[in-house]
Amino acid sequence: MGVDSATRRRSLGEWSPRLFLAGGLLLVGHAAMLAVETFGAVAVPPDVFAPTGHLLAVLGLVGLAGTVGRRWRRGLRALGFASLAGWTFLTGTQASKLLGIAPETGPLPDAAAMALLALTTLTYGLVAFAGYRAGTYGPVVASLVAAPAGMLVALVVNGAVFGAPPVGTLLVATGLAVAQLGLGTALRHREPTGRRATAPGAVRG
Repeated sequence: MGVDSATRRRSLGEWSPRLFLAGGLLLVGHAAMLAVETFGAVAVPPDVFAPTGHLLAVLGLVGLAGTVGRRWRRGLRALGFASLAGWTFLTGTQASKLLGIAPETGPLPDAAAMALLALTTLTYGLVAFAGYRAGTYGPVVASLVAAPAGMLVALVVNGAVFGAPPVGTLLVATGLAVAQLGLGTALRHREPTGRRATAPGAVRG
């Protein structure tokens, strides 16, 4: 049982770079839709890029959480799976709207949206901190893991303080896409080194 669990953690950890890259590409699609809506003044279909991109990225984060050591692993993965559930729900909702299965509804209630963003931000931040403390990766990669958290905070500030102007929202969306692509690229091209970087996906930098 323990061997099977360790094997699953290794498998998901090995997929993390690809999941971050795929999530980043989907978020590029989200940013492109925002650009068309902002500067093209045309209606766009329900956006499945954003929730699906976050869904894949959080799944990669869950895999990365499995490499940070036993002290943090269980709690971080629990946070990740809770966040994953929220993004899965949003992805299904947007996909059903796009396919015409469900009627158009308003956005996620503010309290629920804030809770999901806070949970996702916390997970990114704690995985970055725990991985750095455990020696799984160095300060550069830790900063890249934390970068999406910073962009999510900027997204909240953009809405709460500035009223979510379209250009500001587009800039934050672009930053999120770049952050995910940068993280996936860094994890994919850095080999495990050091006595503590023993788990697949563990990198120094």
